[in-house]
Amino acid sequence: MRFDTNLPKVHRESQTGDAVQLNMIHGTHYQAIARDSFADGKIWGPWLWYLNDGSKDDAAARWEKEEAAWPYKWFDNKPYQSRGKMQGKLLLSDGRPAAGAAVFLGDNRNTTVSTLDQGQNYYYTTYADEDGKFDIHDIRTGTYALYAWGNGGAIGDVTTNFTQNDVVIREGKNTNLKEMTWKVTDSAKRIFQIGDFDRTSDGFKLADPAHPFEHARISKCPANLTYTVGTSSPLDWCFGQSALGTWSVLFPSKSTSAAKLTVSLAGFSQGSSCDILLNDVKVGNITSASLLNSQDTYRGATRAGEWRLLEIPIAEGALKGEGSNRLDIKVTRTTQWRGWLWDSLVLDEM
Repeated sequence: MRFDTNLPKVHRESQTGDAVQLNMIHGTHYQAIARDSFADGKIWGPWLWYLNDGSKDDAAARWEKEEAAWPYKWFDNKPYQSRGKMQGKLLLSDGRPAAGAAVFLGDNRNTTVSTLDQGQNYYYTTYADEDGKFDIHDIRTGTYALYAWGNGGAIGDVTTNFTQNDVVIREGKNTNLKEMTWKVTDSAKRIFQIGDFDRTSDGFKLADPAHPFEHARISKCPANLTYTVGTSSPLDWCFGQSALGTWSVLFPSKSTSAAKLTVSLAGFSQGSSCDILLNDVKVGNITSASLLNSQDTYRGATRAGEWRLLEIPIAEGALKGEGSNRLDIKVTRTTQWRGWLWDSLVLDEM
């Protein structure tokens, strides 16, 4: 369900299907597929083309002026002018506030379509504060769904999403959703986690949030790598994987119970595939057969493209209750500069 992994840190009304598509109305740049189903009468605008003498400071000042003036009072359109606001608070089921969570107000009862691909009507984005509180103003009246997901930081261990349908926005009214409980995995059942769950490659080797694009950077990641839980750090895990070889995770387990492996990818480009093995037994894969191409790695994305989530069940007895276990990510097919960007790798007891 990921868009450009980092939402803009302002409340904004959609003009496009997603924040990554800044240079087009609606398309599939860094996106695998787009369902161009728009509501009749959807307004695409107003637009401003501002031509100055080339001064960046002047352009920035004009942008601030237009941002402050939005939504424009002069635009004579009743649906455009009919707006309300919303507020709420997200608490995790373990009692923590959903600090810094990404909050997305979008299509109602449309969970089969990712937030990246939503835009049938309009959408709005913000982040929760340290107490899990959020608010959005100047929302067009209508019925929406509220979506939220982890954005790293204090809730970098949260692998689940939150959805609440039927959020009604009325003209001139404040929709107070009050406190909402977001169900999360019991942390006591976590066997290991590599990387914050934030839909980016941040924190890994060669990841550079300040320079999120570089052609062929993925080719600098090693073909073979060993990560030892309890000794290694995320900086020992590279941001992307593509080359033929095996990345191994060595970890202890106190139980032989069933488990779930969560594979969170910050991006994926078709052309490379891998098998995922637990103690030499194949349990899953990352493959072009099941994941559509979103052009991330070979177009130079290193931080995020289109987010993908794989949840792989681990049968009871597959884990060794004593001694060391080994998880292998074995690349079996590769194409130059194509592969996946890592977000997080998590193993939980069930």
